[in-house]
Amino acid sequence: MEAQIKKDDKASMIDKVFELRGKATIFLCGGMAGCLAKTTVAPLDRVKILLQTHNHAHESHGIFGTLRHIWSVEGIAGFYRSNGAQMIRIFPYSAIQFLSFDVYNNSLSASLGEGNLTRLISGSMAGMTAVSLTYPLDVVRTRLAYQSAGCADYPHSNYSGIADCLRHLRTQRALFAGLAPSLLGMAPYAGVSFCAFHWLQRQAVERWPGLFAVRDDDESPARLCTWARPLIGGLAGAAAQTVSYPLDCARRYMQVAGAPGRFSLAEVPAAGAAATLSQLYSRYGVAAGLYRGLSLNYVRVVPTAGVSFAAYETLRQAFGV
Repeated sequence: MEAQIKKDDKASMIDKVFELRGKATIFLCGGMAGCLAKTTVAPLDRVKILLQTHNHAHESHGIFGTLRHIWSVEGIAGFYRSNGAQMIRIFPYSAIQFLSFDVYNNSLSASLGEGNLTRLISGSMAGMTAVSLTYPLDVVRTRLAYQSAGCADYPHSNYSGIADCLRHLRTQRALFAGLAPSLLGMAPYAGVSFCAFHWLQRQAVERWPGLFAVRDDDESPARLCTWARPLIGGLAGAAAQTVSYPLDCARRYMQVAGAPGRFSLAEVPAAGAAATLSQLYSRYGVAAGLYRGLSLNYVRVVPTAGVSFAAYETLRQAFGV
């Protein structure tokens, strides 16, 4: 009897080790996928922030005008300004998000069953968890990306780096500036993106198996082929971004309030997310305020989400999780 108990305890310990190994692998795959995706679209990401926040050096520029200005004044390094801070933020953010989704989805499936509602709730909770735990790094990244050069009216009292930016943010008590709209926007964004990706993936495999489905062998279940993962992920990201974009604009405005440089709306920071959205609408309207930079964001978010989901699924498969 005692020998059987010891054997059961040993088996239980082995199961826990494998479970922890699986979660650690998911964490690693999620972080690597996020870094790869964000580096791919880093130039477009910076242009989006400059347009969203009506940066003074680019106030009269459109997408291509901003790209040309960055190239002529800052060179190729300008397209990747703040990308170091982005990588420091995105690895834990993406890792936590994918791991949290896996944990929440497994937990909720026991009570709600496996379905779109479970994935929607799990994705929303995972996104909010990841944002909450890594938010100050997002503010740093936005402040560094907001800095510009080559404009006579722009003061050159920029941050010298990540540590300097963190010191200023701590002094200004702005480490969590814009957290409310970030959480409000992340709930529908992450929820819709995870839910849409799994729904579209299932639809593609079931409806067009000859085009989208592959099998490792005759007994294994069908799965989405590798080339289609970026496509499905991109469509899911586009749907999610459309829903949450106004809150993303409000978040950026609140993050750069008080940053070096002349910034009309941020000179007097709004009291909160609702006030910021109201100011954006009253000053700039819907297209130029609440959805400024959305066209560029589609160009940016489709490859971001596509690469992220595709890399994550491919890495999980490669690691055998």
